Amino acid sequence: MKKMLIVFSLILTILYGCSEEHDLTEGSQFVTTPTNIYDIYEIELGLGIKDVKDVLGEIEFNEKDLVEYNENLMLGFDEDNKLNIISTSSPKILVKDELSVGSSKNQIIDLYKDSDIYEFSDENTDLSWIYLIRQKYKIVFEIYNDKIVRITVGTTPLINLINLEKDIIQKSLEDSEILSASKYLSFLIGKEKNNRLVLDDEFVSYAKFGLIKKVPIPIGMDINEVLKRYGEPSFISEYESEKSYWYRKFNVNFIVDSTGKISAIQVPIHLKVNDVMSHVGDPDGIKSLDDDKIRKYHYELGDYHIDFYTEPLKEDTFAFLYLYK
Repeated sequence: MKKMLIVFSLILTILYGCSEEHDLTEGSQFVTTPTNIYDIYEIELGLGIKDVKDVLGEIEFNEKDLVEYNENLMLGFDEDNKLNIISTSSPKILVKDELSVGSSKNQIIDLYKDSDIYEFSDENTDLSWIYLIRQKYKIVFEIYNDKIVRITVGTTPLINLINLEKDIIQKSLEDSEILSASKYLSFLIGKEKNNRLVLDDEFVSYAKFGLIKKVPIPIGMDINEVLKRYGEPSFISEYESEKSYWYRKFNVNFIVDSTGKISAIQVPIHLKVNDVMSHVGDPDGIKSLDDDKIRKYHYELGDYHIDFYTEPLKEDTFAFLYLYK
């Protein structure tokens, strides 16, 4: 039972708040303004205040040192009077020619399926903020009822892009603190790929050797060797004597024991129980967990074992599998 608590604590840590270990300067670089705002207002991040005035006319700062150009556009400037915040609630502003105010949260996830995206929320507000970072540029989608209500791009700390019109978050937070408290949405991506791996004819054959097909890291491998070969993970989280290393490139989570060896591989999936059983076979045991909210289907594979866990209160659908020795 203690092992089960560790497993689920690690899952919740990954989904709802992790210690960030990823180098956020990696990946494709944004253009100076990753929207079509230049096409409408002819301004972009980094533009000097004089140039902005030449385009927009005279501007006035409010008490938060922001320019409320009109009801749909807010601007911010750094100490060198360079434009470092552009925020809009206009549906005419598009991100990657697809997203605008009114678009859904799922549309953001679908559009940025190959990126590290995060969601930050606070218990004192119904709003949340989905964001991503590329080099010095940040884009923040303010979300209400799963819809975008504001789009903000900038080169300033995240808290400034969140607390625009008023101090919604009543404390000063560094970017690293916001990241640590954020939900890593990219963990939810890649399930379709993992589904195909589980239903692959060679899935069981690989699992018998402590492997997930197309993941070249077996159970028992030293985590230092993994880091040497494949670099830093997207997230590292810790619970009691175990750590988990989430690699988005592999769509799996490696559980590492106190000796530094990989003791288990965790794979997020979304598959019907009957589909898995028709492919993998009947389990060697079924156990109810968490007051019968979750079911665990156990398979013996020689020296290795697989546990499939259902989604809470959805006994017909698996949420992830756990391969271990």
